Amino acid sequence: MKMPSNKTSWCPGLCWSIVWLLIWFLAWPMAFVLAVVEVFIIPFCVCFEKAKTVCEFIDRIYKINNTYEKK
Repeated sequence: MKMPSNKTSWCPGLCWSIVWLLIWFLAWPMAFVLAVVEVFIIPFCVCFEKAKTVCEFIDRIYKINNTYEKK
């Protein structure tokens, strides 16, 4: 395989690889933890107002993609 003559021509691929690794190793575990916390808190939403507030906050975190998607 021939290396590109311009060293910056392969840099965007390297940058995107780093971004995808960060998404893979940071976002997925964080989403899993938030989902588990929400599942454990949902039964208490009926009894406690604070639990309902926490569930709504977690839902807003999950739905942040939709707010940027609509703009």
